[in-house]
Amino acid sequence: LSEHSDYFALLTGYGIIGLLLYIYYLSICLKKNITAAAISKDIYSRQFYRFNFLILFSLAIFGIASEDFHNPLFWVLLAISTKSL
Repeated sequence: LSEHSDYFALLTGYGIIGLLLYIYYLSICLKKNITAAAISKDIYSRQFYRFNFLILFSLAIFGIASEDFHNPLFWVLLAISTKSL
């Protein structure tokens, strides 16, 4: 059976602590990308951080309606968007 949501999958698999840690991790990464884009002097660096923000934001939104933890693309995108932080 599938929970049809990343958040429900975390809640059932790891409990409320695991869910809160995941949400905290995503929010910290999103905030760091926004801050890095704002203080970046180079246009290419600014665009890079904005792109990372969009990737993380889309992973957070798509996690509401689908369970992507089993998809390797989810982990690749998560690694790419958080590696620069």
